[in-house]
Amino acid sequence: MPSSVTYLLERQLKSKRRVRRAAKRGKYMGSVQKVLSKSMKFILGLLLLIIPSVINISSASATDKPIATTSTMTIGVGSASVTTSIDVTGTGFDTAIASKDLTIGLGTTGLTFSSITNTGSSGINTTSKIIVFTGTVAAGTLAIAFKKQAYSGTGNHASNTISIVALAAAKTNLATTSTMIVDGSGASIVITETGFKATIVQNDLTIGLGTTGLTFSSITNTSTTSKTIVFTGTVAAGTLTITAKTSAFDPVPAADSNIISIVAISKAIASTSTMTIGDSGASITITSTGFKATVAQSDLTITLGTTGLTFSSITNISTSATIVFAGTVAAGTLAITAKTSAFNPAPASDSNILSIVALAAAKTIATTTTMTIGVRVVPRLSLLVPVLKRQLSRA
Repeated sequence: MPSSVTYLLERQLKSKRRVRRAAKRGKYMGSVQKVLSKSMKFILGLLLLIIPSVINISSASATDKPIATTSTMTIGVGSASVTTSIDVTGTGFDTAIASKDLTIGLGTTGLTFSSITNTGSSGINTTSKIIVFTGTVAAGTLAIAFKKQAYSGTGNHASNTISIVALAAAKTNLATTSTMIVDGSGASIVITETGFKATIVQNDLTIGLGTTGLTFSSITNTSTTSKTIVFTGTVAAGTLTITAKTSAFDPVPAADSNIISIVAISKAIASTSTMTIGDSGASITITSTGFKATVAQSDLTITLGTTGLTFSSITNISTSATIVFAGTVAAGTLAITAKTSAFNPAPASDSNILSIVALAAAKTIATTTTMTIGVRVVPRLSLLVPVLKRQLSRA
């Protein structure tokens, strides 16, 4: 055949082969598409099953109607007849709910569920409920949650859980008798209160240095009722303030302690005098530097307390003043402060407060037994018997 015809036949055959191959590929791709289509449908089906479940789980744990409380519990408060009430606020409460509508965790609080007042502090029974407990509050945490049936309507979820930690009674007796003297080197302030934790640090206190010129240095943890706070620097006129935070105590109280103030004094007074209960009158000599020539009663602040004494007179001797009191000394404490007017020149502030406690008379003991010089003491025979027995047993 002519070469042109042969060429055309070969082209036709190749074209048919390509068509058949393409057809095969098409069938294969079609099969792949079918498989992928089925797989996608399967995966989509799974997703349609899984996604709603995930959404439901999230919704179930969501806080549809959150609850809250500002109520507190104080350790040691309450009894079988004295109740502890927790006022819970929220929205959409059912008008009347019962204990079965709540989840309550009493923990170690020592409380027992008592009742529910459906109209709480708000006066509206759909926004406030009071949950009442009996028993004496112990250290622990009370947990309360509202179940979904505690709300009116449908489609609700359980509330969040609120936790009320039982706190110790507020500390209001933080005190100190320590003083600071102007121009003195540093200061050591001993603070006292009950229930300190074993070790407190600077962050457990709120310290106001004012214009005293002092710098916090350290704390000596003496005991659970006493701490010594040490400051460095030269004391300047001013006031140091100290508050013990709730973190300074164990158990934790409801609030920070009271604030104590220590005023830097320009003059310090001291005394070694004593008073004895039952004695007739007392003479107290106070010492300092810079007393004016004549110190009068009006230059002093004298608190007699229950000592039974009355002021009589003052004798002035340069760096000291002897204050005489009349009356029979009774149990009590005498307190004396020298005002600025007692000194020359007058200092910036009154002196420290000096306290003298009336003491009972010294106790004496007596005996009628005597010893004579040169007389040999012979031991009693009954005391020698055991010694002789031991000596014979060794022989």
